[in-house]
Amino acid sequence: TIAPLSKKVPIVFSMETSLMNLVACDGLALFRIALSLLSAACDRTKRGSISLRLFTLKEESTIAIECEDTATSLLAKDVNLLFDNSPDVCGLTDPALGGIQFAISLAHSIGSSCGVRGRSLVDDQQDSDSVDGSVFWFHLPASFDGDYWNENSEITGEVAS
Repeated sequence: TIAPLSKKVPIVFSMETSLMNLVACDGLALFRIALSLLSAACDRTKRGSISLRLFTLKEESTIAIECEDTATSLLAKDVNLLFDNSPDVCGLTDPALGGIQFAISLAHSIGSSCGVRGRSLVDDQQDSDSVDGSVFWFHLPASFDGDYWNENSEITGEVAS
């Protein structure tokens, strides 16, 4: 059994209003990737906020998913473990890495490219004193129908983690 944490983490979801009519991958895998990223970000983030953004890369007809947290940034050695595709890498089962390896494994299974980068002052619009945190991103192939370059929509909420 997993006990609920005694903290609340503000989460901001943003998505283009007409993102796509068809995602060229398994929709359930996409949902699980996003859920895994959010769960790991909530576990890691003690203060600040989490952002989950879905948007398209115009030049590539690709869907981009970014999950940004304000937790302490991952160490370079841990990032290398996360993106190692070998099944016998001990770091993939290390709970200290926040469970993000599940999302990365799913991304590999659906042919997604993925990566991680540290946050910067450009990314951080809420807390300019801190640049801690990580941005995990995934790029997925998409098939579009019609005009999908509309204004972005944004939903803001507070979710207990």
